[in-house]
Amino acid sequence: MAHCPYELVADLEPVFDEMRTWPGIKEKSPGVFYVKSIPFLHFHVKDGERWADVKADKTWGEPVDIPMRSTKVARDRFAKEVRRRYELVVQAKS
Repeated sequence: MAHCPYELVADLEPVFDEMRTWPGIKEKSPGVFYVKSIPFLHFHVKDGERWADVKADKTWGEPVDIPMRSTKVARDRFAKEVRRRYELVVQAKS
């Protein structure tokens, strides 16, 4: 399945700004993040629904739904889950 185009995740830019400060995070293309060389986060969209694939340690975790045109509450919830999984990936890499 193809990745979601950036214009459909641009509302998440505040989350991306925070992520760009995390050690080892690299943004390979807009909205597609790696932890060093490990794919970590990207988005999909289908039938008006959007979700993120986010690594949970060494494997992809359950997809994380994130509504289109998300509210601050939804973005904060999403950011918290992404940070939790980032910590798991960093620990698994050690």
